[in-house]
Amino acid sequence: MDFMLNQNNHKNTAPISVIIPCYNCSKTLLECVTSVLNQTLLPSEILLLDDCSSDLGATKKCMEEVKFKYGNQINIKTFFSDTNNGPGTTRNLGWKNAINPYVAFLDSDDIWEPNKIMCQWSFLKNNLEATIIGSNIKETEICPQESMNKVFKLLKPKDLLFKNPYCNSSVVLAKNIPYRFEEKSYFSEDFMLWAKIICNQKSQAFYLPHKFSSEVPSPNKIKGLSSNHFKMYVGELKVLKYISKSHFNILVFYFSSFLLTLKLFRRIAKNFFNG
Repeated sequence: MDFMLNQNNHKNTAPISVIIPCYNCSKTLLECVTSVLNQTLLPSEILLLDDCSSDLGATKKCMEEVKFKYGNQINIKTFFSDTNNGPGTTRNLGWKNAINPYVAFLDSDDIWEPNKIMCQWSFLKNNLEATIIGSNIKETEICPQESMNKVFKLLKPKDLLFKNPYCNSSVVLAKNIPYRFEEKSYFSEDFMLWAKIICNQKSQAFYLPHKFSSEVPSPNKIKGLSSNHFKMYVGELKVLKYISKSHFNILVFYFSSFLLTLKLFRRIAKNFFNG
């Protein structure tokens, strides 16, 4: 399937590398990458990283076709792993090979809003102290051409106790920070990274209440790791333990864990009654 590509010429780019882990994503990857190419301000490179897909070469073929078709518009790098290592390790490989001072993450089954890079780069270039920026997938307000700095919220450890503040596909962060995703991790590896950054007093983490990304609509959508509620729950408990140990106490951990457990039961009940 072909997707509409904005034919406007892009003379300027932002110094941002886009990291897209790929696993059995041949049905969504083209739409995902097209959303990057349709940015009002392009990033300077895209890194596509296959995590040993098991779809008989379909993902690899799609990656190669995307690079061949659009490689003249933007620098596209492809990487292929012989073993399945999980999204954390895969993103770290892209991080290591990125050439820009900032990296952005995009899941292969998500798409970006057209002003995503324009809006976030407008903030970053005027706030060089920012370590990480992003938003939650539940936001509905589309970002204007250039964001107003005053709408950004500076995040603190307490903001992590009740929910993951960032949708992975909304995040842009400084490449040179000392933290990385947990290796061989499949669940909540992104939340743990955000926690390590935000719990560092030297870091500056900002939240922008705009919609930057959304899921690729069905039927192209393939059920992802986040649909495994119990394993996500265990991963989030690990994050809460880290936050509570570094900034709070065991009582805070117990209370936040109790609320997280209620959330788990609510998710299970919702799935059960929705069939």
